[in-house]
Amino acid sequence: MQTHRLTQLVAAAVVAAALAAPGSAGAIVLGKHDVGGVARSGVFPYVAALVYSGQSALDGQFCGASVISPGAVLTAAHCVHGMTTGQIAVVTGSTLLSDERHGQRTAVAQIVIHPHYSDDSMAHDVAVLLLAHDVAAPPIAVAGRRDAGVDAPGVKARVAGWGDISNGQDDGPDALRWTSVDVRSDRTCRHSYGDDYLRSTMLCAGGNTADPCGGDSGGPLVATGRDGAARQIGIVSFGGDRCGQPGVPGMYARVSSDGAWIQALLATSTRATGILPGVRQTAARLPPLLTRRRRAGDS
Repeated sequence: MQTHRLTQLVAAAVVAAALAAPGSAGAIVLGKHDVGGVARSGVFPYVAALVYSGQSALDGQFCGASVISPGAVLTAAHCVHGMTTGQIAVVTGSTLLSDERHGQRTAVAQIVIHPHYSDDSMAHDVAVLLLAHDVAAPPIAVAGRRDAGVDAPGVKARVAGWGDISNGQDDGPDALRWTSVDVRSDRTCRHSYGDDYLRSTMLCAGGNTADPCGGDSGGPLVATGRDGAARQIGIVSFGGDRCGQPGVPGMYARVSSDGAWIQALLATSTRATGILPGVRQTAARLPPLLTRRRRAGDS
């Protein structure tokens, strides 16, 4: 089956060509479900928007992210692979993209992609953006290896973003939307994605038509731990032939797999210098205009 990365492209013509897929444009996706909808102000204070520099948040939003410390946000590696810091701004503190007066736009000082990220397999689809200035938005705790059961099958989680609400329509909303999804078993994930599912670095959730879509990539999947505290367990990564396809869950980077790397990075970051020795940087080129990949063996 085909899978697609959930990143919005710059031009509507490119979006239409790249995201065209079989099925109704009215498929029920993120925020158009019995559980979920428009997010109330303050419910997801840690959710951030990645925006093309020089554009308004409403026009330039292309991926989601989450605040994980005052000076850093977590997102999907494929969202920022091949981009430079000058091409990206981070918007926090507002659920409405059009209301930047009540939000905070911050420049990016450094892009750090997980050293084992694969643009082919989508393994370790994780990146941290170090910000030029601290933000006021409160951070979300990142799941680690010790958070047993927080991302186990059956766990109810929430995902939020500004991505498209219909297939192939480039109709991302102004208001942040959210929905509830259940974490699925390894068997279910493998049934939908075969060898594309890498349990060590991925988890899948949903499959009952509530689903992220184009522009939701990089956004957080959050669940409640045994201690009652919210933790980010996933990062929106890729999905099936079309958004909201019944029986096909969405795929997320498994945050607990890379929690130690994330925490170590935050502990050693030197945002003032913009330099982190020994970490992988992105090349100075424009982002690829690819939103889909095919499994090996697909025709």
